Amino acid sequence: MTEPLEPTPRELLLVACCHVDLERARSAWERLCGNGSGAALAWVRSDSEQRLLPLLGERARELDLDDRWRTATAEATAISWGLNERLLAEVEPVITAWLEAGIKVLCFKGLGLLGDVHPTQHLRTIGDADVLIRPERIRDALAIMRRLGWRARPSLTLQYRLGLGMANMGNGTGASIDLHRHPARMMPEPFGRAPAAWDDPEPLPAAHPLAGSGLRRPSPVEHALILATHIARPENASVTHAVADLHLMFCRIPQLQSEDAGRRLTAAAQREHVAQRIGHVLRTLHRLLETPIPDTALIMQSRDDRHARVEEAAAAAGLRVHERRTRGVLRIRDMTLSRSAGLGRTNRARRAIEVVTGWLITKGAMRLGAARHRGR
Repeated sequence: MTEPLEPTPRELLLVACCHVDLERARSAWERLCGNGSGAALAWVRSDSEQRLLPLLGERARELDLDDRWRTATAEATAISWGLNERLLAEVEPVITAWLEAGIKVLCFKGLGLLGDVHPTQHLRTIGDADVLIRPERIRDALAIMRRLGWRARPSLTLQYRLGLGMANMGNGTGASIDLHRHPARMMPEPFGRAPAAWDDPEPLPAAHPLAGSGLRRPSPVEHALILATHIARPENASVTHAVADLHLMFCRIPQLQSEDAGRRLTAAAQREHVAQRIGHVLRTLHRLLETPIPDTALIMQSRDDRHARVEEAAAAAGLRVHERRTRGVLRIRDMTLSRSAGLGRTNRARRAIEVVTGWLITKGAMRLGAARHRGR
């Protein structure tokens, strides 16, 4: 029988902030501060874990935080509140203009979790507004953003339509909007099919600060899949706040705790060819925080051996892209493999052509824009 692994500081902090059993939370907190409270505070403040400080502050009395920790959590809560208020104030006119123009918008991740998963907005710092727009309306959406003073690259329309990722756009105030083409996927779907997040979107809860705008978000199952996929990506080893988000989703949204929801989540993960990675994320979450994940989701696996091989190939290619961080033919090959997993040979070849030509056209458009700018 193998000995259980020693929990990492990141895991101990998650348990202290989020575990429903306060005794377990206190025990984790004592172990985290075993080498000195000051050292633990310096570590939290220096990494992405600082986004958990508002959640930790909610348990200040139960965990008996000392004065330095109470001050740090109070400061983090005030900063989170201020950042969120500024972001919402800048983003709301854009969303309102989109909706008035008949452009449907979905929000997810931080912006989509306010009102129920995080009952008050200061508990979850929103770094940017993550939204999804249908590809056929992206040109209109970008025109509205430019009219309202947001910066948009000329090549973004093509990138978005081809599913080549997302674009972070700002308006000079520190606020930003992330336009996503495929929020839940490790790889794009067959060209022309709308992301599954659009299947059954739901209105925002009444307590959400943008509840009256008409903005919508993915269904709980699709939203959980988006978060789990985000956590499972190789480059996201330290997204501790997203782990907390996913745990709290299962704790605070009762629909996710049903066996039927577990089956639908498994089917969605298999459809996206990420079942192995999502299954690992959910089982780890259940072991660490005793998250109320239904058994039908905990036993998640690929549909068959062929799908397992596809997932393994896509995961390996994605890891190589992350580790190399270089440009060239090999990276394009790996991007093509990771984005085309599960598609037939013809579609994979077409996908390769799309990636290469999209990359070349994007580079050409950027150089042309730079030349025009210099000419002014």
